[in-house]
Amino acid sequence: MKTKTISLIFLLSIFLILSTIIINAEFYERYPEGTTPPTTTEAFEEDINEEQSITEKLNLQGENKATATNIKIQRDSTTNNLNKITFTGEGNSITLETKGKDNTYKHTYSNLKPVGDKPPELYIDENGKIQEASFTLSEKQTIVLGNEILKDLPKGTQVEYKDGIATITYPKNSEINLPKETIDKEPGESTFYFQYKDSNEFTLPNGDKIYTTQLGSKNRKLFFDSTEARIGDDIEIKNPNKVKTYLDFEGKPNLDLPEAYISINRKEKAMTVGMNTKGEGPSFLIKSESDFAPDLNGEKDHLAIQPYNQEGEKSYLYIKNRQTSNKITRAVSLNGIRLNTNGVSPYFDVEKGKFLVNLKGNLVEGFQGSEGYIPLQLESYKSKDNDYNNLVKVLKNDNLMIVDNNGRVGFGPDPDFISVKAATYSKKYGEKGLYKGVSQWLSYNAPPTIETFERFTGIDINDRVGIPPERIRMLMDVFASVPRGALKSVKTLNIANHWAGWAGLARPTEVNLHWSNGGVDPGTAIHEIAHVHDMRVGWDWGRSRFERQWNSVGGSNGPHTYDYGYTSREDTSTFAQMIYKDYWSSGSDRYTFGSWKQGLSQDYAYHKKIRAKLAVFYWNGFITKDQTKRVFNQAGLESDDDSLLRYYNEARNT
Repeated sequence: MKTKTISLIFLLSIFLILSTIIINAEFYERYPEGTTPPTTTEAFEEDINEEQSITEKLNLQGENKATATNIKIQRDSTTNNLNKITFTGEGNSITLETKGKDNTYKHTYSNLKPVGDKPPELYIDENGKIQEASFTLSEKQTIVLGNEILKDLPKGTQVEYKDGIATITYPKNSEINLPKETIDKEPGESTFYFQYKDSNEFTLPNGDKIYTTQLGSKNRKLFFDSTEARIGDDIEIKNPNKVKTYLDFEGKPNLDLPEAYISINRKEKAMTVGMNTKGEGPSFLIKSESDFAPDLNGEKDHLAIQPYNQEGEKSYLYIKNRQTSNKITRAVSLNGIRLNTNGVSPYFDVEKGKFLVNLKGNLVEGFQGSEGYIPLQLESYKSKDNDYNNLVKVLKNDNLMIVDNNGRVGFGPDPDFISVKAATYSKKYGEKGLYKGVSQWLSYNAPPTIETFERFTGIDINDRVGIPPERIRMLMDVFASVPRGALKSVKTLNIANHWAGWAGLARPTEVNLHWSNGGVDPGTAIHEIAHVHDMRVGWDWGRSRFERQWNSVGGSNGPHTYDYGYTSREDTSTFAQMIYKDYWSSGSDRYTFGSWKQGLSQDYAYHKKIRAKLAVFYWNGFITKDQTKRVFNQAGLESDDDSLLRYYNEARNT
């Protein structure tokens, strides 16, 4: 008998071992190594009519707890093995105590109502987290979805939640409270969409109104992804690709946000629009009344902006209103940016790595063209190998781009005045080297008046004849084209008719132009400005640096541009007067010349002195570096610092 018992036990052991091997083999076949098998939960269904603990009924794990009354619990394959809670009857309630990282968060749901025809429901996992929901609040409550807390939702709020996406529909005129906390102090797990039943107006944290169908929140960051939106009365947005566009209120570039963004700072009058992922970003229209890129003339001008990325590089455009400093809006771009301003579209060409201007139409689609231009000063950068700490300037020689109020585009290093080579005064005045320009100063971009002239130049003007605006603009370009040192020499400009026989007259710090005698023209103005500057840096009985240098290479003895240079103290002014011309009618003797090409070429006997005089003029602030280069270029000569010094020394040795 004992032997038989042992044998039976042995056979049972063998059977159990074999069974385990077979089961384990089946298990590993179904769930390969590295995968997690699903949690199996016993099917369950029960009506809870009296308040009681339902912790075990929900199969809650750890320290998570639940109590409820007037609900129905259902758990089976149709609920994905989650605990489906249906609220039944009056006084329905469930209280969840959800264990967080270092605390337990208690939250109650009571007297929930249907959403439409759908009964109020919650789907709760074994950790006490709500994974799905559909209900309407009959009283103000705080709720938890996933791991995020939404505080003080008002009565009448509808909640729908599934697959980590929540749609919260507020009653009209209710304040939206975004989720700012989590029960486990981890990042937020869900995406929230907030909307109103009968309105598309939302109030942003900075006080702005945004008009959109829904306002979203992801991990405590605001966004919208509707096809159209408007912020305040001055920013319109087109977003046909429904790109998530985040909102912040610093006004600065933010390279850490997941997709597109707009950052607004009303106080600083600064904003940035950007795109941090590959693709076409939304388009932003900055209206004429904006705080950021205001129109100067009240003509409903506007600026349109679109960031874009071809290879996933980050891009943005930062703009800053500088009206309090009497300057036009400053802009800084990174990588792919398109702009519209009345049919002129500056843009960064990603493939070429250059900033270009499209003159054939708007590149930013979705908005009608502006009636005029928004003046803008732009600095452009690009990134290399996604290194955003060491950005590379796009425009060479530290140049920046300015679009002025008339649509002229200029590239240069000095924002005070950049000559636009395509816009000259040659037709009217014959001054081929006198250019119209662009400037960062609001006074230059505003309609030309006596007041804007004074603000732009810092020179007082006494206009006794009433010169027209076009002449004021020309004089602004003349004064802007002289070096700053020469400009500082002049304090007053008088325009009158009482100097018989004179087109112009100079006194220390004072330029006088005669209207009727043709004195209000570029040549006369330049002539008199040179006089005033000469009085300040010369006129010292030959002891000033300028006079010593000037006299060492010919001085008043010549050569001269024309005969009037032989007249006392007219040698410098006649020389300066022709800086802006290519050629002119020369004087009567061989010691004058009629063009820069002639005077600088080796065929002219005194070419060394002409070259040296130009060098001395540049060193002493009579002409700019750009003007010096222009004149020497006519004879094919270099004008760098070493060349100028060589010309000077060669003339002194003759």
